[in-house]
Amino acid sequence: MTERIIILSDLHLGRDDGVHSVEELDGLISPGATIVLNGDTAELHDPDYQSRAEDEYARLQEIAATRGALLRIIAGNHDPFLSRERMLELAEGSVIVTHGDAFHPAIAPWSESAEVMREAWERSMSAQAPGRRETLDAIFEAARDAAVAEWLASGHGVRHSTMQTFALHPWRAANVAWYWARFPSMAAAFAMRYAPEAAVIVVGHSHRAGMWSRSGRTVFNTGAFTWPGKPHAVVVEQVSDHATAALWPIVGRFGKAACRYSFATAPVGTVSLPHGTSVPALSSLEGNARPSAAEMMRPASSSV
Repeated sequence: MTERIIILSDLHLGRDDGVHSVEELDGLISPGATIVLNGDTAELHDPDYQSRAEDEYARLQEIAATRGALLRIIAGNHDPFLSRERMLELAEGSVIVTHGDAFHPAIAPWSESAEVMREAWERSMSAQAPGRRETLDAIFEAARDAAVAEWLASGHGVRHSTMQTFALHPWRAANVAWYWARFPSMAAAFAMRYAPEAAVIVVGHSHRAGMWSRSGRTVFNTGAFTWPGKPHAVVVEQVSDHATAALWPIVGRFGKAACRYSFATAPVGTVSLPHGTSVPALSSLEGNARPSAAEMMRPASSSV
């Protein structure tokens, strides 16, 4: 059995400049497809947005279930406890999907909390047994601990908008440019180390959509539904007798009530997966059931 797998990231549900309502995503939730949400699905860092983010996330699960679409959730740095899953292998391991926050110890080097996150990462690594520090589990634990440190240190959320932050600290914009330039190579290096058989790695996190060739691999970034990103999707599917991965722009159609997103008329880039690769149906680790407050798993020291 084969199926169409649609990969999105950085919806930032609940945030003022993210996806306001999951109804905006109607045109992207194909009946019967698998929808992989690759991190920062819900804006759970900030108490101003948490309640709305949880409600919209639950509504998204309900819509997917109604359409027979399967959700697979990968945790990001804004929702580190939303899922136990941090990396997903698709198409017999020829494609891997991970948010991208685990590529750098500061998680987001331009952030107001970059040093807090770096210190938390280093503490997490120091607490690991020497032989475990370079394992994938240790890397993802360090990224989670760094995300929680930002959550707690900044009052559960960044209190300035990105534009305000750049205005107050212009050098942060230079850090973004540096990170954007390095991010595809960091993604390829991560794949080379932890999934050497993968021909394609799909990431988000940096909010910069694109397609790059690095170290013999294709790096896709699906961008973001918030500034300064332009949302894209990666679609992995069987086409005739071979499997492909394609990067599709997502366009917004603005009506009287709200934006409605849909796929563009053509992808901006397509790669063929290794000969003989199939795209088997996925099973669910998280399911489409409505989450409870306990399943959102806020940090234990949070007062929210």
